[in-house]
Amino acid sequence: MYSPNTVQLPGRSEQTSINDYLLHEELVHGPVHVISGTSGVLEGYLSPGSAYWMFEDFEFEVRTVFLDKQLNNGDSGSWVIRDNRLCGYILSRAVEQPWGYMLPIEPVLRDILKTLDGRASFEIPSEATVQQLRQRITLFIGGYSSKEA
Repeated sequence: MYSPNTVQLPGRSEQTSINDYLLHEELVHGPVHVISGTSGVLEGYLSPGSAYWMFEDFEFEVRTVFLDKQLNNGDSGSWVIRDNRLCGYILSRAVEQPWGYMLPIEPVLRDILKTLDGRASFEIPSEATVQQLRQRITLFIGGYSSKEA
């Protein structure tokens, strides 16, 4: 059965469950994986320094991720992970080059919480939480379908 937030990393016999994220200060340079919908699982290296990416009036602090092969069109939004923790996601790729820009996840989450004025919290759901949600959805859909019959 497919479980969200799990991935089969190269060289590992068991699936890895992504269940946490790295804080901004924990984003040290080193090996990472990019979980892409179109390119598959890519091995990469998170650069030590930051860069700034400009879009209209907005400026984003990004990190460069060097990869073992190029990203494809449509790979923006792909998760960048280290072990079982989310580092960020791909914001932009270099055309015909094996690297892309990663937007670190912690500042994104901080902005979301700020926008929601502290009325929410954030967590990456565990496999147990996903199973509970599936059961609730099944019960809801089952109840809805029986009313229609």
